[in-house]
Amino acid sequence: MTRFHRRCYITILVLEGRPYHLEMVRLLMAQFSAGVRNIYEVQLVSMRHDEQVIGAVIRSVIFKQKADLIISVGEVCGIVVKSIIDDLVNSIPVIFVGVREEQARVIFGPLEDLKGNITGVVRASLLLPKQTGSIAGLYPIIKLLLLPYSKDLLNCSIELQTYLVDIGIKVILLPVTADNNATLSKIIHYLPTVDGVMLLEGCYTNGIQPEIAYWCWWHEVVLIGSGPHAISNGAACSFGGDLTLIAQAAYEKTRLLWERKILVKDIPVTVLPNNEQFFVNIDMMRRLDVPVQEIVRICMQTKAQVVRRWTKPFKLD
Repeated sequence: MTRFHRRCYITILVLEGRPYHLEMVRLLMAQFSAGVRNIYEVQLVSMRHDEQVIGAVIRSVIFKQKADLIISVGEVCGIVVKSIIDDLVNSIPVIFVGVREEQARVIFGPLEDLKGNITGVVRASLLLPKQTGSIAGLYPIIKLLLLPYSKDLLNCSIELQTYLVDIGIKVILLPVTADNNATLSKIIHYLPTVDGVMLLEGCYTNGIQPEIAYWCWWHEVVLIGSGPHAISNGAACSFGGDLTLIAQAAYEKTRLLWERKILVKDIPVTVLPNNEQFFVNIDMMRRLDVPVQEIVRICMQTKAQVVRRWTKPFKLD
């Protein structure tokens, strides 16, 4: 039986208003609860999207709270954590999760030979043909699609646009920022003229999906959400997947660092296969007056998983 001289104090960093990341945190916490008893003590720190605030919290975790390990969830936290860690001679191990493969390579460099005191778990890039194939099944219900994008998703958005135009779906590319009110206003402005809205993971819309779903429902626009929470937020369709594998892989890295005393530099980044699937919410589609035969056709063509969940429209204050 392995004996430990003391507990491992872990701090999980996550941004407020990111349901996708909060679901990942919930699964992480479940992994630690189910793991070795009385070994891990986990503190969750939720922060607003402000790099100065994030930086101050990270420095406090390292220098004042004396955490043994940091788990950073999401791209924004990962960027700030790495910028601070890189400047420290004696630092603490960091595991980053919730970042897609292409973004991780930009933030952290070559994943095959990561330098410094940081390792991670990333999701392999989603194949565009798979994604666009699912959206193609919505034609001709959707002939004009609004696609909000953040600057780091510009290339992906242009590729999506190219694919969709070829199958008859016109795409309006809409640049958005982290300002939720401005983003929501921009999207609402276009709703009277479009048939569908597609929300990409990481395009600053996770925190306002219920509000977007409300206005899409009001204007009878098909909302294609992102993340496993999108259907619950009122999306008519969504791309989602099982995040359990990410949490399990992050927990395993913690075990390697703490229980097996393996150095970070000897623990490679784990790239998990992308298991995203396409879901169709029958209840919401019917509320948008999509004929039943069209719903059946869409499900058969896209091999979508059928969900029946009517979500009460978001109430505006």
